[in-house]
Amino acid sequence: MSVASGVLMVRNAVLIYLVGTVVLVALFIGYLVSITASQPQLQYYLNRLTSSLYAFTAANAVIIAVTASLEYIGFRRLANLRDIYMLGSYGAILQLLSIPFSVVGIVYEVRELESSYTSGVPGFMVMQTPAPLVRASALAFSVIGSVINLAGWLLVFAVTYKLGSDYGNGLVKVGSLATMVGLILAVVSMSYIFVIYGSPGSPPMTPVLLAAGVIILGGLLTLIGIVVLLVGLTNLAKAPLIKGE
Repeated sequence: MSVASGVLMVRNAVLIYLVGTVVLVALFIGYLVSITASQPQLQYYLNRLTSSLYAFTAANAVIIAVTASLEYIGFRRLANLRDIYMLGSYGAILQLLSIPFSVVGIVYEVRELESSYTSGVPGFMVMQTPAPLVRASALAFSVIGSVINLAGWLLVFAVTYKLGSDYGNGLVKVGSLATMVGLILAVVSMSYIFVIYGSPGSPPMTPVLLAAGVIILGGLLTLIGIVVLLVGLTNLAKAPLIKGE
């Protein structure tokens, strides 16, 4: 298999993840707006919310699995150029390993949400403190899954940065670097919010709002970086030096 096909496979993997994630987020937000606009009872709202969380978690796991599989094959082909490109395959493996942790974390978070409300008098919901074990489990699995997934993506984009540097493609370098910085900002801030809400007592609003702002900033930087990276990888695959390998 040609090295150019490896570059295109990595590009397609990143493209699938970008499009899949954007579509999932848009569908989830639209779904929340639709069920909120119908002004349902709290019990009905919680039931619809928890079932949708399971569905979107499963869909996200499939997207990650497909993305990581394409990345693994693509970087294996690129390793024919230089052994260091094999590190991208290890990043893909880490992404696959993060899936069970993230899924279990979501399951525990849904259980925490469900345990936060009990049905006392018919038609009424009473809020209560979730079980500490459920809260701790949700926090632990979510953070571990996020860290493993982040490590995998950082390896992938570090290798694409190296690829762009080796073949003089500035778009690949800039896109990879911007994406890495954006991911670090977003994931670290999100993990911070998980820790804050997983701790006893009321969460301080100012740090949470600041963290939310950093998440938005990191998300925008990641989006811009990925778009630039996709353009760069497309151009790189057409480069005579790559096509001749």
